[in-house]
Amino acid sequence: MPAFVPLPVIESVIELNFEGYFVPCPGCQKELRINRKYVGQHVSCKHCQTSFCFDLTNPALKNLSVFADCPHCEKSMRFAPKYLGLKAACRFCDGHLKILPAENSSVPPSPALPSQANHQPALRSVATNPR
Repeated sequence: MPAFVPLPVIESVIELNFEGYFVPCPGCQKELRINRKYVGQHVSCKHCQTSFCFDLTNPALKNLSVFADCPHCEKSMRFAPKYLGLKAACRFCDGHLKILPAENSSVPPSPALPSQANHQPALRSVATNPR
């Protein structure tokens, strides 16, 4: 009889589209949460009413982070653009995710805003097991 060989565990990974961006207002520098459907449109700050074009190539809108709701625990997650296209895990429930980059947009990786220095990221990297 052949020796027993256990099969590898297959992890379920849910693909997730991020919902939008956290960006500093070019007028008052307060953080705004803007849905990605407004990219390329004029938006106004709810704090100072400064109107600006929400264009990801605008140098005034550097230091982006993105947000989405975890499909496992439904908590709101905030994460750095470096996680787009990678496998990660929710820090609240450990649910495995792959955050899909937006079509036709490039989000450059950037350092955290000073107001985010003490903010704990909602994701952690998931190491892939070599076969």
